[in-house]
Amino acid sequence: MRSGTGGATGAVDLAVRRQQKAGLDQVNSRPAPGLWERITTSVETRLGEPELSPQDIADQHGISLRYLHRLFQLHGTTVNAWVRARRLEAAREELTQPGAAHRSIAAVGGRWGFANPSHCSRTFRARYGVSPVQWRSASAAGDRTVR
Repeated sequence: MRSGTGGATGAVDLAVRRQQKAGLDQVNSRPAPGLWERITTSVETRLGEPELSPQDIADQHGISLRYLHRLFQLHGTTVNAWVRARRLEAAREELTQPGAAHRSIAAVGGRWGFANPSHCSRTFRARYGVSPVQWRSASAAGDRTVR
């Protein structure tokens, strides 16, 4: 009769291999150097994907969703808050570009992953205190008080 520990050992081995693949420091369970940078750099290239989710990010980097949330918590934020902030910053930056003046606010928001133009405008106003239209107008006029 088998003792049944072979399955448990296999599961532990699998977990250890996953940690090694993800770049985790097995001694203290802190992220390996460069993990945060790899994840944030990767996410920066995917900001325009409205369906980008924490699970997608975790899967891409071979780590658990829980660990991803813990990693962002160590940096004083959440995954969703960080992604939203980066999307808003990218949209805000694009709105200041003279070459983007012909693009609608909805198109700019959509380019940076906001599937709903109203949500983009509300979130933008909450973050910057003005609407995207006001931001663009002030930027075009050289009004630095809005910035």
